[in-house]
Amino acid sequence: MDQEDKEIKFSKKILVIGEAGVGKSAIIQKYVNNFYPEMYKQSLGCNFFSKQLDLSKTASVTLSIWDCSSESLKSKMLNTYIYGSDAVLFVYDITNRSSFDSIRNIMKLVQSVLIENNDVEYCVLGNKNDLFNQIAVEEDQAKEMCKILNLPYYSVSAKMGSNLNECFKNIAYKVCKLPFPSEEKKNDKSLEGSIPDLRSEVKGSNGDNKTSSGCNIF
Repeated sequence: MDQEDKEIKFSKKILVIGEAGVGKSAIIQKYVNNFYPEMYKQSLGCNFFSKQLDLSKTASVTLSIWDCSSESLKSKMLNTYIYGSDAVLFVYDITNRSSFDSIRNIMKLVQSVLIENNDVEYCVLGNKNDLFNQIAVEEDQAKEMCKILNLPYYSVSAKMGSNLNECFKNIAYKVCKLPFPSEEKKNDKSLEGSIPDLRSEVKGSNGDNKTSSGCNIF
């Protein structure tokens, strides 16, 4: 059955957020277009891309993936970028300790905006696992934090593409509230968590088929 013939069509917003240089844009480009940008270019505002996935014989989803730049964390537009997200992927760079340490504060910002939505899915991505000789954050540390926060964790590489399809596919099934294929159910043990409420700590916070597109919002 072609994408156009699916009986059930979902549309979901996925927000990818983290500090500068962690590889958010590269992750999205690799996942959506199978392209890795060799030269770093800092994003401005918020870019978004789309990708279509077949979830079953009768269901498909269009993921609108928002690439939220680090500059946006201080922008008056941040609430607009976050609002309406069905899932949020918090990204850090395993070779940059400060990017990992910032994850909790970014979570607080996001949750303060999504205060009325209890159905948002969250996960943490440790990017650049291909740079294993430059590790500043041990995977055990990241897993321990995610265990405390009850969040799924993925060790990924935008350059190599490792674990990206798995991550986005799992998130897609979760936000669409569809059962996983039986073989994935058996193997996946990391998707049961939901983010704890951190808002009390916030002070004064004002085969897949694919198509892709990119837009800038400032």
